[in-house]
Amino acid sequence: MPTAKKTKTVKAQCVAVVDIGSNSVRLVLYKRVGKRYECVKDKKSTCRLALGMNHLRPALNPQGMKRTLQTLQAFKGIIQKNRVSKVLAIATAAMRAVAPTSAGKAFHRKAEKALGHKIEIVSGRQEARLTAYGLISFMPKAVGICGDLGGGSLELAAIDHGRVLHTSTVAIGTLTLLSETRGDPLVTEHLINRRMRDVDWLQQAQGRNFYAIGGSWRAVGRLMMKKLGVSSKPVHGFAIQSRLASSYALAIARQNSDDFQHMPAKISHRADIIPGAAATLAKLIALIKPRRIIFSGHGVRDGLVLRHTRKTGDNL
Repeated sequence: MPTAKKTKTVKAQCVAVVDIGSNSVRLVLYKRVGKRYECVKDKKSTCRLALGMNHLRPALNPQGMKRTLQTLQAFKGIIQKNRVSKVLAIATAAMRAVAPTSAGKAFHRKAEKALGHKIEIVSGRQEARLTAYGLISFMPKAVGICGDLGGGSLELAAIDHGRVLHTSTVAIGTLTLLSETRGDPLVTEHLINRRMRDVDWLQQAQGRNFYAIGGSWRAVGRLMMKKLGVSSKPVHGFAIQSRLASSYALAIARQNSDDFQHMPAKISHRADIIPGAAATLAKLIALIKPRRIIFSGHGVRDGLVLRHTRKTGDNL
């Protein structure tokens, strides 16, 4: 019987962030280093809570719920083994969608029991703002629009040198899109077009940058880097001109998901949702007409730590 790997203990006191997303559940430990908090441990489990979810009749995936509770139980053990001063736990689109239902409330209670801490279900607008401030904390001069594409929703925010000007949440997620369109590219394009219409401020940021956040978009970014022959570099911070990004995104959106199955794990693990993620990015590029697309590994979890430090007066 294989033995479980020992988790290295973080010696310095830190803040733990638990992010229960629609596709994955993540634990990040942040330690104070100088004037900022830096990630010292990052654990992720692909649970797919929103697999098969339809926005009209939302329900959590049964296997996804089981995996999520197991993951939270494991995270509880890691938190207990480390010097954690505060646990910040949030849930986003999947749990948000079922929050008013009896099944959703029951799962929320089970999740809190498994983790041993309260879990805040954030609104879409709150998530967009947290994502924006998470990006700004690492890119303070960022100007344009940041977008975080998750498994159950898309959060958008207009940013300008540390200010958040507009926020919106859109019912487009990589897993829900897959469920609602069955991977049909024409149906996918139609649904994205229809749901983007409500975001009336997007064109105000034309000609600026678009900051792409989320694992699915980073997978698309890695494919673009592969085409450019720079795949050995980190995807965080990778920038590409809008016209070229649009061309690549449209080509990726038209590919069969099987084409990505035999690629490196950070791409193959998301093979089924990559075409939808690429189609969503292509649509945003057409709407915003940004100067460049910049891929970022910083977002909602970093924003959550920043919100905590501001509340406690622990200035960064």
